[in-house]
Amino acid sequence: MIPTTTQIADLLNDLVTHAEGWARTLRIRAAQAEMTGQNGSELHEAAEDISDAGRSFRWRAAQPETDISDLLSIADRSLRRAPALRDVIMTERDAALTDAPDDASWLTHELNVLDRLVSARRDLITLPPMAETPMGELSALKALSTLLGREIQADFDGTTAGGGTINVIFGRGWDDMPDGVALEACARVTRLADRLIRCDIPAWDEAPGAEGRLVIRPDEDPWLDAVDHAEDWLLERTVDLEELAETGWDASADTAPEGAPEP
Repeated sequence: MIPTTTQIADLLNDLVTHAEGWARTLRIRAAQAEMTGQNGSELHEAAEDISDAGRSFRWRAAQPETDISDLLSIADRSLRRAPALRDVIMTERDAALTDAPDDASWLTHELNVLDRLVSARRDLITLPPMAETPMGELSALKALSTLLGREIQADFDGTTAGGGTINVIFGRGWDDMPDGVALEACARVTRLADRLIRCDIPAWDEAPGAEGRLVIRPDEDPWLDAVDHAEDWLLERTVDLEELAETGWDASADTAPEGAPEP
């Protein structure tokens, strides 16, 4: 079940309450670096991302029409900076252990909060059960796209000898999915992508074959952008879901080309 915006806001509330403090810490560290001739631009950018995301998250979470994937994308814009932020907080904490134990205690608390927030965001990414039909599986993977806060892309190439290949790309943003989720998601996207491509290009993996990309988004029909070399035409269209609804899992889908997730 996909959580509501309220549930997500409650779970990721640390982003709202701590973003400004984290941004301030990064700005101070950036200024210190610049005073010694170092480049502090990356830390300044991280501070702005975290601060802006915190404000945006607070505002969007309060709007009833906010899309869940949009809300998660805002959180992810901030969490992409978590590794740099963690390094800065740890450096400041270690330096304060002897001379400023109270500051060290506060910084340790902030580290724990950051780790809790990162863990909470990862725990939101769960895979719905495997569906019995391709249409049901499309709904399940749309739900996964929502929880990822981004689209899922499958690049395919059926122009080489020996069959086709499908490479699943989960996009930028939240790349650290829970253990096991990425591999299972990749296998399921690969299986469904083969079925979706065949709705419009039945022999995509037979010479001369076809190549292109398939995109699954939370609230839109899958998009196909491909070159069909057999028919010598370019396809840029949504997938024919009427065709998908009339099919089940068959031998071609069960033996879909293997793919690997990409960052």
